[in-house]
Amino acid sequence: AAFSINFLFQSLVIFIFTMVILSFRLSFFINSFLLGLICFILSFQLFWSVELPETVGKKFITFCLVLSVPLTEFALLLSFIPMSINIAALAFTAGYYALSGIIYNYIAERLFPNVIREHVSVFVFVIVIVLLTISW
Repeated sequence: AAFSINFLFQSLVIFIFTMVILSFRLSFFINSFLLGLICFILSFQLFWSVELPETVGKKFITFCLVLSVPLTEFALLLSFIPMSINIAALAFTAGYYALSGIIYNYIAERLFPNVIREHVSVFVFVIVIVLLTISW
């Protein structure tokens, strides 16, 4: 139950931060850097809560980078697609949900095919909705 609440709040925080950052209408490079940094910080807290070690090792930094680098690139991609800010924030949040959920379950040694299918299907569903709302 604690993981679910933590994951829900992190997804909500990612959504809000994405909307705020994108609403400033900064350059695509600054947008992607800020969103990647926020993903790194939030994923660090999420992955640290799996095992609660006293010291932080390379493993946690690696997992945080595995999450934040693709999401930084995804934010860069979203900057060039003509869509509203809330739709872009929803797509970015879905990406965070999918990647962080898969990595979290990998760290917790509970990564099963149905878990991967759940996270990927949510991401694909949101991307289909995003593609249907793009105004070319």
